[in-house]
Amino acid sequence: MSALTEATIIVEAGETSGTLTQARAALYQGRKLMILDSCFNRPELTWPARFVEQGAIRIKTLDDIWHALDQNAASTAN
Repeated sequence: MSALTEATIIVEAGETSGTLTQARAALYQGRKLMILDSCFNRPELTWPARFVEQGAIRIKTLDDIWHALDQNAASTAN
């Protein structure tokens, strides 16, 4: 699925969720990976910090999403 998208946004996922497979694929394919801030507020989850270290974007507001997508559009336009 990540190959068909410009970006992947994770809203919620447990440590063993299949969503994390898509997250890894998105980063591997050079796609944007965005993670909602609420995922970072769950102390039992270790994956959000790991993905940010690999280039994922922490999303706190809707504007963060638009900004990340605008950056992608600008880089493909050049």
